[in-house]
Amino acid sequence: NTYEFDSFDPVFFTNNFERTHQLSAGISYTKSNFLLSLGADHFSGKPFTPIDEQQPINTGEINFLLPNSSHLKNHWQVNFTGAYRENFDEWRMKTGIGILNLTDDQQVSDRIFRLENDEVRTVQRQSLGITPNIFIQFYF
Repeated sequence: NTYEFDSFDPVFFTNNFERTHQLSAGISYTKSNFLLSLGADHFSGKPFTPIDEQQPINTGEINFLLPNSSHLKNHWQVNFTGAYRENFDEWRMKTGIGILNLTDDQQVSDRIFRLENDEVRTVQRQSLGITPNIFIQFYF
């Protein structure tokens, strides 16, 4: 996950989407027509290119430091799904609920910088907080 550009300084730097570490674990339980599952994911922080805080603008452009030399914070996500399935004569149905990000951990998932009116603006995307979902599936 390393880029190489002979004309850049430094010549080598990490990919924008590099995840140095990711750990996933899950458990599921089925009893009769009920299904329950719980899963957790841990992600290391995504790399980004910071700006020079002392001199953020140089000759009308953003003064960036070394490419992808900083990382966002690591984060966890815990998800739950519960479902019920029913079999009919010629078709099946499954209904349920899923809850993403049970811990409501809203981490910064991306950071970029923009130059607006001779000022550097930091734009940060955050992960969704707790997110409930309902579903129904029909099988013919």
